[in-house]
Amino acid sequence: MSRESDIQKWMLMWGFPKRHIKYERSDMIGVKPSIIDKVEKYSEEYPYSKGLYLFSKENSSGKTMLATYAVKQIMRQHRLKLGVYWYTTTLIEALRDNLDNRTELINLKERIFKADLVVLDDLGKEITSMFAARMLNMIIDELYREEKRVIITSNIELSELQICRRSEDVETNYTGSIVGRLSEMVDIIYI
Repeated sequence: MSRESDIQKWMLMWGFPKRHIKYERSDMIGVKPSIIDKVEKYSEEYPYSKGLYLFSKENSSGKTMLATYAVKQIMRQHRLKLGVYWYTTTLIEALRDNLDNRTELINLKERIFKADLVVLDDLGKEITSMFAARMLNMIIDELYREEKRVIITSNIELSELQICRRSEDVETNYTGSIVGRLSEMVDIIYI
């Protein structure tokens, strides 16, 4: 088995979308080359660099593809022992669905916190309840304290995460401390 097929196999096991793991630089039509250069520079400097916050207000701007490409580049250049990908809405649903199953809840948390690199895709879409906000606060706080590397994609500017948003008449927010932690953990790339 080739190194490239091993990388794809590991990425699938870590939860990365099958659609994105095949993409290379040449496939990122519409993404500015300077943005791809920044992602490649991050991959070269891993694990000595901060994480990434890939931001664009536009949907389908290539954020997930860039995040997956960054991980693939890291795997090509370095020994990444364990990574994990979570679409944040799916992560919150998994945590909520397993509240009564202590073993599965522990397994989910271990999957996140034992990873060397955590990708949180579409951060901000899941802010629809206090439960979601608390869970994400807990996850980000733990990643911060353990100095884990993260790649985050979002359509919400980092500074806007702390502003309360209304969804189904439930006020939720990321506390300023979590936004502060994320600011220390990541470099922002505007797409």
